[in-house]
Amino acid sequence: MSLSDSGFMLLPRSLGSQLPGGIAFLPVLDELPPIELRLSWERAAPPPVTALVRTARRLARREGWLAA
Repeated sequence: MSLSDSGFMLLPRSLGSQLPGGIAFLPVLDELPPIELRLSWERAAPPPVTALVRTARRLARREGWLAA
């Protein structure tokens, strides 16, 4: 799996345990679709990806989407 071309991916939760080293992930929870997704990115990501991740984390906290 390579994130170097796109910067991040939305993946099914089942792939979370198969991610290579250096890849970070953030659970994405929603009622639709009925599968749990994860936002994944390289830890050494470029600034636009870092900004997306920061915004996603902030929104997830505010909306209560992060698992306790």
